[in-house]
Amino acid sequence: MLAELEVLSKDLVDAPLEVRLQHFAHKLLGVAFGSWQDGSNLEAEDDFNYNLDCLDCVTYVEVVLALAKNVPGSNFVDLLRKIHYKDGVPNYLSRNHFVSLDWIPNNNFVVRDVTSNVALELQTATTTINKLNWLKKTKSEFNIPDYVLDSLQPKEVNSPYIATTHLLDNQSFYFDKFPEAGIACIVRPDWNMRDQIGTNLNISHLGFVFKDHVTQTLRFYHASGFVADEVATTDVPRKVLNTDFCEYLARFIDSPTIRGCNILSVTPGYYAGQ
Repeated sequence: MLAELEVLSKDLVDAPLEVRLQHFAHKLLGVAFGSWQDGSNLEAEDDFNYNLDCLDCVTYVEVVLALAKNVPGSNFVDLLRKIHYKDGVPNYLSRNHFVSLDWIPNNNFVVRDVTSNVALELQTATTTINKLNWLKKTKSEFNIPDYVLDSLQPKEVNSPYIATTHLLDNQSFYFDKFPEAGIACIVRPDWNMRDQIGTNLNISHLGFVFKDHVTQTLRFYHASGFVADEVATTDVPRKVLNTDFCEYLARFIDSPTIRGCNILSVTPGYYAGQ
């Protein structure tokens, strides 16, 4: 598949950034939902095993972002590694595991939070992410070094968001305010996941949002991994999908945990080689 994507990249060499992003996002539609088998060993110095035959919500976004850069000297694998890990250091502890705590701030060279610029009414989700509990629960089979344990202190994270009901009640306004090509993060304020992974979360899912100017709708490109009890139907495919973003949010209007979305824009300066 990478060869096909590289050909597409050459065909789009002069296209605007939002066009390149949407073409690559579209090209990956139908790819099966799945996690990469990388970063699983705490002691491995290079455990980066990307796989374009399966993508989860985060790796789908990462792959599209990496593919979209096409300036002299750019390299897809190198950029993907830089996005996937803090400072591009390919080991488990450097991986951007938590979207609100790790992925967004560590990728500020390629994305930025524009929720406050987009929102007519701004909400804030606050939680404490406890990496120490998470590591003990998810990697209990490893002998975790003391220096690692000492470095993982709980951190409070604040995630700005637009409430689902407010977005659905003001769809025309938000169509105009959203970036042409942005990233939407699904916000679950202080979502209690301690029994499952040892910590609470603010963000559970993300994907690209592109404007369709013909239908005046926002299109949500995302790798869907939802299970039956989280959606309105039991037959939602576990793969990369293109759906109407407002219809997607409306399915969760009665969710006890999903409250809205955080919006990121893609930094054009980086793609210009700056």
